[in-house]
Amino acid sequence: MSEPDANPSSSPDETPLPAEIDEYLRRLGAGLDLPVHVRAEIASEMEDHFRDSIATIESEGLDGDRAAREAIARLGNPTELAAELTSAHRTTRRLLAGAAGGVFHATLGAAGGLLLGIAIVAAALCASAVVTGTLLRPPTEFVFAGLPALRAALAGLPMVTALLAWACCVAAFVAARRGVAISTRISRRTPAAVRRIWATAGFATLFVAAVFVVSAPQNLLSVLSLLAVPFAFATGALTSSTPRVSLPRRKVIVAIGVLAILSASFARNVPAWSGPPPDVADTPQAHAAQLREFDRVAPAWTYIDGHPLLAEGGGLWGSGVITQAVNIWDFVPGNPGTAAQALSLFRDVRFEAWRAVHFDASPDIAEWIPDPAHSAPYATVPADFNAGEINAGYARVEFDVSHVRTTEWIVFVTGIGPDGRRYRLNEPEFNMGGGPLESSFTGTIWQWLTAAT
Repeated sequence: MSEPDANPSSSPDETPLPAEIDEYLRRLGAGLDLPVHVRAEIASEMEDHFRDSIATIESEGLDGDRAAREAIARLGNPTELAAELTSAHRTTRRLLAGAAGGVFHATLGAAGGLLLGIAIVAAALCASAVVTGTLLRPPTEFVFAGLPALRAALAGLPMVTALLAWACCVAAFVAARRGVAISTRISRRTPAAVRRIWATAGFATLFVAAVFVVSAPQNLLSVLSLLAVPFAFATGALTSSTPRVSLPRRKVIVAIGVLAILSASFARNVPAWSGPPPDVADTPQAHAAQLREFDRVAPAWTYIDGHPLLAEGGGLWGSGVITQAVNIWDFVPGNPGTAAQALSLFRDVRFEAWRAVHFDASPDIAEWIPDPAHSAPYATVPADFNAGEINAGYARVEFDVSHVRTTEWIVFVTGIGPDGRRYRLNEPEFNMGGGPLESSFTGTIWQWLTAAT
């Protein structure tokens, strides 16, 4: 522990203290387990005390040297006095006040740090969009096209969770720094002790909150980002000093201008992150191969010109929810057509949500097929064509897949035909240039770790 200056420079009009008292103050300061500013205050008070005590003793008839020794004798052993002073300054009230004041100021620091973190993340995103959309666009597209996991990590709502977690890392660091500083000042504990307490308590609290409390869209990137927040807090608490950055007003204005330019370029250049546009030039051979994969769900039942009985009525997806609708091809109220008549022969007509994977057999075609690793649908819901939501030939389903780590889905409609076999009654039409219905896991990190794939 570094020692404070136990004998600060005396004023020009003050007589220097004897060497014995200087040594006493040095030993006293070494024994004080208190913050530097408190030890400095005690050293100054003790110096004034010795001056007054020596003056009083000299007035009783003793010379200067004997008066100094007597003043020291009256105070006793400096180590014992240091322990008494340390205990007197470390009261329970000061400890509680330091904790409360630290938490309050840490909250204020977190608010300011969050704004700073959002600004930093926004600037980084804009800069990344510009760089990857211009200078590094070819290699970015090459890497992005070849890594489906990277596309999944940088797409959808979990990316928003990750971005907010990065901003929270800055907020946690600033909050810890401010909380430690205020707690040290009020509680009069040493900075090292306060830093350890704040780092341990803050890390444990934020780690539990991140793993078991915070519920948000999740994937591997968002999970790692959320887990970084308690580490950022502990780092801020244990850091003994923070670099101070002083920017002249002119540089601040220039920085704001650059950020504005980057923001304006973001919308134009960010498509680099979406990868190259899919090759939608489908071929009969590739489509036939895909339909054979669909037959693993159930063989197709077709009618006029090979069309399925049901046409896609549109699919939607969101945070943990996928929605699919279908229409009977030729349904006319009061005058059912061939498809409607054929559908009336089926029983147990239902929607089936299947996990989807990219069609590796046709890498140049942006198509998806049911995941071969699963032989049954994730969930099924009866298809009610008489619900009257739009018309009697329309059926719609909504699957809650918020607690499944799978993010790509295909929804089929199947039914048991006149021969007692189950058939596929629709041919899914994919969204967004060939992509499947997409969802995002929504929940805590613990739920994500223990969820089904």
